[in-house]
Amino acid sequence: MWVGFWCISTLIMVLSPLIREDIERADILPSLLSISVIWVPPLSCLAAFWFPQAEQKRAKSIKPSRDKVYAAFGITAIYLLFVLGLIVYSTFVIQSNTAAADPGDMTLLAQINQASKLALIISPVALAPINWLTGGTRN
Repeated sequence: MWVGFWCISTLIMVLSPLIREDIERADILPSLLSISVIWVPPLSCLAAFWFPQAEQKRAKSIKPSRDKVYAAFGITAIYLLFVLGLIVYSTFVIQSNTAAADPGDMTLLAQINQASKLALIISPVALAPINWLTGGTRN
Protein backbone atom coordinates (compact mmCIF):
# COMPACT_ATOMS: atom_id res chain seq x y z
CA MET A 1 0.00 0.00 0.00
CA TRP A 2 2.74 2.46 0.95
CA VAL A 3 4.72 1.94 -2.27
CA GLY A 4 1.55 2.16 -4.34
CA PHE A 5 0.52 5.46 -2.80
CA TRP A 6 4.05 6.81 -3.18
CA CYS A 7 3.88 5.94 -6.89
CA ILE A 8 0.42 7.50 -7.24
CA SER A 9 1.46 10.73 -5.52
CA THR A 10 4.60 10.90 -7.65
CA LEU A 11 2.56 10.39 -10.80
CA ILE A 12 0.14 13.13 -9.72
CA MET A 13 3.00 15.58 -9.27
CA VAL A 14 4.72 14.65 -12.53
CA LEU A 15 1.50 14.97 -14.53
CA SER A 16 0.27 18.12 -12.78
CA PRO A 17 1.81 20.58 -15.32
CA LEU A 18 -0.16 18.82 -18.05
CA ILE A 19 -3.40 19.36 -16.17
CA ARG A 20 -2.76 22.83 -14.73
CA GLU A 21 -0.94 25.31 -16.88
CA ASP A 22 0.05 27.50 -13.93
CA ILE A 23 2.21 24.74 -12.44
CA GLU A 24 5.80 25.07 -13.55
CA ARG A 25 7.94 22.03 -14.29
CA ALA A 26 10.70 23.50 -12.13
CA ASP A 27 8.42 23.01 -9.09
CA ILE A 28 8.01 19.27 -9.65
CA LEU A 29 11.32 17.95 -8.28
CA PRO A 30 11.20 20.04 -5.07
CA SER A 31 7.58 18.97 -4.61
CA LEU A 32 8.53 15.31 -5.06
CA LEU A 33 11.25 15.69 -2.45
CA SER A 34 8.75 17.27 -0.09
CA ILE A 35 6.27 14.43 -0.63
CA SER A 36 8.96 11.77 -0.22
CA VAL A 37 9.45 12.69 3.43
CA ILE A 38 6.01 11.21 4.02
CA TRP A 39 6.73 7.85 2.37
CA VAL A 40 10.41 7.14 3.12
CA PRO A 41 10.26 6.61 6.94
CA PRO A 42 7.58 3.88 6.91
CA LEU A 43 9.13 2.19 3.88
CA SER A 44 12.53 2.24 5.62
CA CYS A 45 10.96 0.70 8.71
CA LEU A 46 9.33 -2.05 6.67
CA ALA A 47 12.52 -2.72 4.69
CA ALA A 48 14.58 -2.94 7.88
CA PHE A 49 12.15 -5.52 9.17
CA TRP A 50 11.68 -7.67 6.08
CA PHE A 51 15.22 -8.02 4.78
CA PRO A 52 17.14 -9.49 7.77
CA GLN A 53 16.85 -13.30 7.85
CA ALA A 54 16.35 -13.43 11.64
CA GLU A 55 13.35 -11.14 11.40
CA GLN A 56 11.80 -13.22 8.61
CA LYS A 57 12.09 -16.38 10.75
CA ARG A 58 10.50 -14.64 13.73
CA ALA A 59 7.74 -13.19 11.53
CA LYS A 60 6.78 -16.64 10.25
CA SER A 61 6.15 -17.79 13.81
CA ILE A 62 3.72 -14.95 14.55
CA LYS A 63 0.15 -15.19 13.25
CA PRO A 64 -1.77 -11.96 13.82
CA SER A 65 -5.50 -12.22 14.31
CA ARG A 66 -7.76 -11.28 11.42
CA ASP A 67 -9.14 -8.32 13.39
CA LYS A 68 -5.65 -6.88 13.89
CA VAL A 69 -4.80 -7.31 10.23
CA TYR A 70 -8.02 -5.55 9.16
CA ALA A 71 -7.40 -2.78 11.70
CA ALA A 72 -3.83 -2.29 10.45
CA PHE A 73 -4.98 -2.14 6.83
CA GLY A 74 -7.87 0.16 7.74
CA ILE A 75 -5.79 2.67 9.69
CA THR A 76 -3.12 2.66 6.99
CA ALA A 77 -5.64 3.05 4.16
CA ILE A 78 -7.40 5.95 5.89
CA TYR A 79 -4.08 7.72 6.43
CA LEU A 80 -2.88 7.12 2.88
CA LEU A 81 -6.16 8.36 1.40
CA PHE A 82 -5.97 11.43 3.64
CA VAL A 83 -2.42 12.18 2.45
CA LEU A 84 -3.39 11.61 -1.17
CA GLY A 85 -6.32 13.98 -0.67
CA LEU A 86 -3.97 16.62 0.76
CA ILE A 87 -1.68 16.28 -2.24
CA VAL A 88 -4.52 16.47 -4.75
CA TYR A 89 -6.07 19.43 -2.91
CA SER A 90 -2.75 21.29 -2.71
CA THR A 91 -1.94 20.57 -6.34
CA PHE A 92 -5.24 20.98 -8.16
CA VAL A 93 -7.74 22.85 -5.96
CA ILE A 94 -5.74 25.69 -4.43
CA GLN A 95 -4.89 28.44 -6.90
CA SER A 96 -1.09 28.57 -6.70
CA ASN A 97 1.75 30.28 -8.50
CA THR A 98 -0.20 33.52 -8.72
CA ALA A 99 1.30 36.58 -10.36
CA ALA A 100 1.30 38.57 -7.10
CA ALA A 101 4.39 40.58 -6.18
CA ASP A 102 4.88 38.39 -3.09
CA PRO A 103 3.11 35.05 -3.61
CA GLY A 104 4.09 33.86 -0.10
CA ASP A 105 2.29 30.58 0.60
CA MET A 106 0.50 30.65 -2.74
CA THR A 107 3.17 28.69 -4.59
CA LEU A 108 2.80 25.01 -5.35
CA LEU A 109 5.91 24.17 -3.35
CA ALA A 110 4.67 26.08 -0.30
CA GLN A 111 1.30 24.30 -0.47
CA ILE A 112 2.93 20.88 -0.82
CA ASN A 113 5.28 21.68 2.09
CA GLN A 114 2.29 22.57 4.27
CA ALA A 115 0.48 19.38 3.24
CA SER A 116 3.60 17.34 4.02
CA LYS A 117 3.90 18.93 7.46
CA LEU A 118 0.28 18.10 8.25
CA ALA A 119 0.76 14.53 7.04
CA LEU A 120 3.87 14.17 9.23
CA ILE A 121 2.04 15.49 12.29
CA ILE A 122 -0.63 12.82 11.85
CA SER A 123 1.83 10.07 10.82
CA PRO A 124 2.31 8.47 14.27
CA VAL A 125 -1.26 7.18 14.03
CA ALA A 126 -0.52 5.63 10.64
CA LEU A 127 2.83 4.26 11.75
CA ALA A 128 1.31 2.41 14.71
CA PRO A 129 0.33 -0.60 12.57
CA ILE A 130 3.84 -0.71 11.08
CA ASN A 131 5.30 -0.59 14.58
CA TRP A 132 3.08 -3.48 15.61
CA LEU A 133 3.62 -5.53 12.44
CA THR A 134 7.40 -5.14 12.54
CA GLY A 135 7.72 -6.14 16.17
CA GLY A 136 8.17 -2.69 17.69
CA THR A 137 5.95 -3.94 20.49
CA ARG A 138 5.98 -7.56 21.56
CA ASN A 139 2.27 -7.71 22.40
